[in-house]
Amino acid sequence: MRTQPEALDPDAPLRVCVLSDDAIARAGLTGLLAESGLLVESARLTTDLDGALADHGADVLLLDAGADPSRASAWLDTLRATTAPSVALLVDATRLEDVFAAGIVGALARDAPPAAVRAALMAAAQGLVVMDPGFHRGRAPQPGERRAAEPMDSLTPREVEVLALLATGMPNKLIAHHLGISEHTAKFHVTAVMGKLGAQSRTDAVIRAARRGMVSL
Repeated sequence: MRTQPEALDPDAPLRVCVLSDDAIARAGLTGLLAESGLLVESARLTTDLDGALADHGADVLLLDAGADPSRASAWLDTLRATTAPSVALLVDATRLEDVFAAGIVGALARDAPPAAVRAALMAAAQGLVVMDPGFHRGRAPQPGERRAAEPMDSLTPREVEVLALLATGMPNKLIAHHLGISEHTAKFHVTAVMGKLGAQSRTDAVIRAARRGMVSL
């Protein structure tokens, strides 16, 4: 039986272990959560789960279930033995009952914004149960339902260039130098790219673009 999580030190950063078989998702989630002040480790879900549970000593686990809900059975049984609270990112509510039966205390849509993921992890670490509102209706919320102001407009040719340079990790100053534009103009284009992708940070923009096949990492 899963025990209640130990009381956390309010002054210590939350320790999170991100588990995903998707390398892009794993890197993106790790970066976004680290940017928000959490201590983050990562590992593959189906092959490294046992070792991750033993080695990382995380306060809470973040599990990216991937795009195929049927693969969940490969790791759900392993999770029953861990005492660390877990939050799962799911593509839909197909395996929701199995997920909670395995002791997972949080379930979010796989495209949940970073702020929602962080909030869910903080709540789970305190022993609370978290569920994406869309799952109460039996499906994941669609992007347009999550934030009305999240237009997926096509990028201009210049914005496509800027996005490609963002994916290499370039700061605005180097983007400006590479494209022969001012740093102010580069910043303007970066902001426009983030807005069109519905991203909350540069890293988030790159991850969203990579998932749509717009850039390669």
